[in-house]
Amino acid sequence: TRLERLPDVSHAELRGSVERLRLYSIKLPLVTSADQVTEVLDDALAEGLLEWHSPNEAFELDGVIDLGGQTGSLWVSGVGIDQVGFSNNQYALDQFEIGYSNSPHEVSKGQGVLIAVLDTGIDATHPALLGHVSPLGVNLIEEGPPEDVGEGALRGHGTFVSGLVSLVAPESQILPIKVLDSHGIGDHFTVAAGINRAVEAGAHVIVLALGANVPEPILTLQVAIDNALRHGTIVVAAIGNGVESIGEEACHYPASHP
Repeated sequence: TRLERLPDVSHAELRGSVERLRLYSIKLPLVTSADQVTEVLDDALAEGLLEWHSPNEAFELDGVIDLGGQTGSLWVSGVGIDQVGFSNNQYALDQFEIGYSNSPHEVSKGQGVLIAVLDTGIDATHPALLGHVSPLGVNLIEEGPPEDVGEGALRGHGTFVSGLVSLVAPESQILPIKVLDSHGIGDHFTVAAGINRAVEAGAHVIVLALGANVPEPILTLQVAIDNALRHGTIVVAAIGNGVESIGEEACHYPASHP
């Protein structure tokens, strides 16, 4: 729709767009409450100016990486590798191989596979990741490369997730797409835009180690994920960190996507 046609909001601002998916992020500077935003957009929906609308709420990763923990200590930015521990004490690798009579690496190590990690960015200089990071990575949070930097408690999360990817698929290439800041905070639209960028870059797999504890699908993400699936891209998402945050039967969205 033309923004000036939105009822009572002649100063609506276009904050971002993903034209391929017909997704638009709109700011309503003259509207002062969430209820008013919903009322304005419901009116626009009724008039046929919009197909649907959804609040662009924040994502926030739950849980902080424990630098002394089983998996966090090996890949977090600024933390070096204990070579003996790296080779002999890999909790994640042990979990990966449980249930297999032979190592999955006897079947494939991911050669020729591009895996997009949508997260806090990546420390591409980390010794465990050298030679594994695609130069096509992007930063959708601010200007600059998709580095895993900042003062937030979740700095290093994207590097950690990339380390897990490198364990499972050591011959793959990792495509870092920064959609969260160092506090692990982002928003629905930015994540959807990141999914689209991954598809455009030719990613075979998209890893979303994030999610929102909500009962209903987030339409903005659903549009982007469905487009990725139509392109044959595998999308992997986190269900959440334990029953205390997601409940006995629940899981986070988009992991709960059918």
